[in-house]
Amino acid sequence: MKDNFKSEQKRPKTLAAALVFLCKDGEVLLQKRQNTGFSDGMWDVSASGHVENGETIKTAAIRELKEETGVVAKDLSFAGIVHEYSESAKLPYVLVFFR
Repeated sequence: MKDNFKSEQKRPKTLAAALVFLCKDGEVLLQKRQNTGFSDGMWDVSASGHVENGETIKTAAIRELKEETGVVAKDLSFAGIVHEYSESAKLPYVLVFFR
């Protein structure tokens, strides 16, 4: 009897990115992307970046926030999630938003 799971079929790799919105008094801090090689010159969320090996998505968000803004967060709240296919990377992407 053949198993229903096709072991020869490879699952796609999925890229994960953490994105942070810094909000205060009804305002959101945005940054203009520069020197990244991706969407340079465009406005973006307060901080964002890929999850590194061994990191959780939340840890990546806290790290990126510090690297990109100098803000040290003790904790972040989950704000949303988006799953999409990146044409440029030719891979599925999971974007996790925090505030």
